[in-house]
Amino acid sequence: MTRLRTNIWLWTILIMMAMTSCSDSMDRTETTATLQPAFVNGVQTVISTRATVSVIGTTPGTTYESDESLNGLGDGITIRAYAVPTQAAAQFDDNRKAGSFRYSSYSWHSSVLATSGLDYNLYAFTPATMPGASNQDFNWGLTDPNDNTTFSTDNVALTFNNLDVITDTDPLVSIAAAGKHIYVDNGVEKEVVTPGAPPVTTTLVTPTLTKGTHSIGKVFLSQADDHLNLYKVWMAMDHLYSKATIYFGVDAKYNTIRTIRLKSAKIVIDKSNRTLTGSHSYSFANSRLVLADNAAFGQSANQDLEIDLIRGTTARDILDRDADYVTLVPPTGPVGNEVYQEFAWFCFLPQSILPKDNQGQYTLHCPDAKLKVVYDVYDKEGRPVRVNQTAENNFALDSFYREDYIDQTPRPGDHFKIKVLVKPTYLYQLTDDDGKIDLQIQ
Repeated sequence: MTRLRTNIWLWTILIMMAMTSCSDSMDRTETTATLQPAFVNGVQTVISTRATVSVIGTTPGTTYESDESLNGLGDGITIRAYAVPTQAAAQFDDNRKAGSFRYSSYSWHSSVLATSGLDYNLYAFTPATMPGASNQDFNWGLTDPNDNTTFSTDNVALTFNNLDVITDTDPLVSIAAAGKHIYVDNGVEKEVVTPGAPPVTTTLVTPTLTKGTHSIGKVFLSQADDHLNLYKVWMAMDHLYSKATIYFGVDAKYNTIRTIRLKSAKIVIDKSNRTLTGSHSYSFANSRLVLADNAAFGQSANQDLEIDLIRGTTARDILDRDADYVTLVPPTGPVGNEVYQEFAWFCFLPQSILPKDNQGQYTLHCPDAKLKVVYDVYDKEGRPVRVNQTAENNFALDSFYREDYIDQTPRPGDHFKIKVLVKPTYLYQLTDDDGKIDLQIQ
């Protein structure tokens, strides 16, 4: 087995979200307003022509940009959102609102309401349940759920038991929010200075967001019969997990005499280590995941945890036409910059969030993963040589060896490129039998 050698994309994705101002049409009472989402997507500094939003307190060199499809998460994504009044006196169910922002048909749709005239904070996360989590709860900022006087914005948290090591979702949590009353004047969004008919407006300036600050201000009612008025909220969201994208290629010399048909490819975590156990929480005020004091990697189910790289939810459409396999092809391009075929991505717990001792040494290490494949070998005449063969290789998730010869400890939002070269361990010449293949993870 070989230890993982991988290339990290230096434009590390610290994904955020998209800009839009569409919402579902819905009945509203005379005292509630629908919040219109405007998400921003954060990436490392790159040349870009998109509008940027300033988010104070984030990693230096990171910009937050509009990206309507949540940087590739695409159609069907749903953001769970909670509108929380900022005053303790307003902490009762009629004013606390839960809903969602849903992206479909190239626009955002909102079911998030707020009571007009009250100041709100807005919190959000996706997916609706953290990977592998149970007993998940949003605490509304109350240390005692039955006592509204215990409310504090410093206490707002998402709490849950357990976290899976790998996932085919990309967990995102809000780190900042801001809001403005908007009036649409001849198709142009303007900021409302004084409400009225028509309101007094000024040029809309995208607000500066501050990490850990979720205030959207005092919400104004958008009348049900006045589609020109809306209350718009900007939200910045960050990854909880690291991300890896898997690429495959077959050795060029081997490919001249044999064809590899990959029938199955999976990333696997053994069931004995599939879950980070314990009672965890995400603190919105501190924008960080708070792990249980007794957190440990253990078993939460009676089966291994798997990500399907060919037929899973994150897999590209790579199956051969009218077939149930993928024919591997050699990498293209110059030596050192070869291009491999992209298969799928998965996310995994970042080692950097795990606990350390007083000497700064990690007391927990993310478990190793396995790459398991099932394949057939054919000669160039199309005759089977070996069928239903298996191969696997372990690789570490706690450290990645970069192309600049530096070990990288994965952080939330890091995105790694893992290239897998399929080569034979040996090959009998002038016979009908071949040796097994080797998976070289680079």
